Amino acid sequence: MKRMINLLRVVAVAAVALTSCQNNFEEVTNEVVKGNVVVNFVAESTRTSVDTSGAAPIFSWSENETFTVLEQTDALAKATNVIYEKVDGKASIKAELAANPDKGAYQYVVVYPATGYVSAENVSSAVLALPAEQTMAEESESYDPTADLMVSKPVETNAQPTEAQYVQFTRLAAVAKMTIKNLTLAAGESVEKVEFTADGKTLAGRVTTNLTNPESFDVNQGVSTVSVATTSAGAVYFTVLPTTLEAGDSYSVVILTNKHLYVKSGTIPAEKSLAFEAGVVTRFNVNMEGVVPSEKWTLVRDASTLNAGDIVTIAASDLNYALGCYFSSNFPYASYTEVVKIGDYLYHPIITDKSKYQYMIQPLILSKQGNAFDLYNGVDYDGDAKSGYITNAKTNNYLQLSDYPTKNTRLYITVDSESGVATVVASDSDDPKALKYRSYNGGTYTSYRRFGFVSDASAEEYHDVCIYKLEGKTSEVPVAGAVVTVPEEDEKVVIPVEGVAEATVLEDVKFTYVGDWNIAVSSSADWLTLEYADGVLRYSAEANDGAVRYATVTISATHEGEEAKSWTVNVVQKGVPVKVTVAQFIEKEVDPNVEYEVTGILKKKATSASGSTTIADIEGNEATFKYIDMENGDAFCNNESIKEGDIVTIVAAVSDEATGGSTSAHAICKGYYNISATAESDLVAYTGGSVTLNLS
Repeated sequence: MKRMINLLRVVAVAAVALTSCQNNFEEVTNEVVKGNVVVNFVAESTRTSVDTSGAAPIFSWSENETFTVLEQTDALAKATNVIYEKVDGKASIKAELAANPDKGAYQYVVVYPATGYVSAENVSSAVLALPAEQTMAEESESYDPTADLMVSKPVETNAQPTEAQYVQFTRLAAVAKMTIKNLTLAAGESVEKVEFTADGKTLAGRVTTNLTNPESFDVNQGVSTVSVATTSAGAVYFTVLPTTLEAGDSYSVVILTNKHLYVKSGTIPAEKSLAFEAGVVTRFNVNMEGVVPSEKWTLVRDASTLNAGDIVTIAASDLNYALGCYFSSNFPYASYTEVVKIGDYLYHPIITDKSKYQYMIQPLILSKQGNAFDLYNGVDYDGDAKSGYITNAKTNNYLQLSDYPTKNTRLYITVDSESGVATVVASDSDDPKALKYRSYNGGTYTSYRRFGFVSDASAEEYHDVCIYKLEGKTSEVPVAGAVVTVPEEDEKVVIPVEGVAEATVLEDVKFTYVGDWNIAVSSSADWLTLEYADGVLRYSAEANDGAVRYATVTISATHEGEEAKSWTVNVVQKGVPVKVTVAQFIEKEVDPNVEYEVTGILKKKATSASGSTTIADIEGNEATFKYIDMENGDAFCNNESIKEGDIVTIVAAVSDEATGGSTSAHAICKGYYNISATAESDLVAYTGGSVTLNLS
């Protein structure tokens, strides 16, 4: 069955500086398709682009438009399909609605654009949205039609319409034409985006309104910045929610080019105002004369977009302080002067006076290692020797600069996509620390504003941080030759006699290098196992129940295009003490890592840990020992049960230039000694505490 219905004519509400007109249309037939009603709407005099070249604005429809059509009965229904066509300058809208007979009362409302409609319980409570991110219509030099928020006045019928119905649109959006003057761009520089911010005002976002009276609405989620993608360096069109900037209110205009960021901030002068009214085109000028271009720092909302070579800086999320250069210190302080944050952008005036470099933002070049980063200063402030790599200071956990990064330099970065708050974690042993900003010291502001790694960042003292990327620029981190610090050739790394079953850090070896160096380690002995990862060398060793044994550790570093390097570390593992006579001990060469068990008659007993003790054999050979380095040496010296003439056994190593029997040289006991009444008695280890004597 076919149903006849007249065209519904949509007539614009004429506000200040707008005109409206009406035309008559012939009746057309509407078909029932698969149980649905296809209703035709025609909008003639409400338009979604504007021409302001003449004395009065002229609005017109664009080629591509979208609409949401709502039907209110006992429930709210939304058209399942809406087709738009521009015919003879008019908007032809076909909306497919489910057949809905015998409801008694019907209301029809059209929302433009379709994306402007978010949700609704019924026509008296709907959520609409005006986007903060807009794209100017370049060809027609007009505003973004998808940001022209309009609602038709409801059409009320007692059945789904069969006759012509007249409707009118109410424009909720205010149109702005901002003319940029005296903007000087460099060769090859072009505008990419313009942002307008009105502090404390709601320019865009979601509103809750009654569609029967949409001019009155409540802000649901609002923002104070409207961003317009455009290449225009002259007139910039955009829309905002109705609002007024009164005298004293502050505003800012940010112009982003492919190379720079231009910022003009100001306040509305006395007895003036800047009013944005629904349906009205507000024209105003912005004079960029004298505005110096600034580097363009963009808030990072996805850490996975960061790559090696990117230049970043770090700023407090809720305060206008960024990582700064304070060239007289190893520590990167916060910038002394506040940086400016507008929308997702941060900028700081360019400073040419070298005496004021400490006021500048600190740029950092990323050296990416897997999913982590090293941060390179990359700036030579007039020969400043402090430039280098950011590392976690060993003292008070503050960041400091070093020639080469350490294992603490590796930072793991994640970013909350909504807030932009970054979590920057430095792995430090088993205690990972998060990078925070501290602006207080003892409850008051001080000059010691610094970024540091903290384990427990309380909300009262510390602030979250954000990462900003310098747009349009990348740099390279210089490859630093692999530097491995090892003991001197004549020094040996001592491994305990009992061995080390679990992997243990070889503290005597330090790695400091940048870049994708390939580090390989090897051991010359089967009893010593090595493993290297993340700038740390670990070892495990079997227990030694025999004589002292030696091994060498070889470390090699290779990097494409760089000269290969290698280092050798000498390792010694003590064995069980070697039993020798006094005469044999006297002849032994100096080796502090070989220990001997020597038994003899006590000829002289030390009275303090720094004194000397002498024992002799029956042939008169004497060996002298000094106890200055012996653990619990006083326990021997102060034991009154031990007297001259007793037979004692001492474990010691020859550790002077002369032999152990020299009257001017001393063998130093390495932490334990043994006492016995006879030369034949077994060795009894002493580890401190009480001493048991077996006296003859």
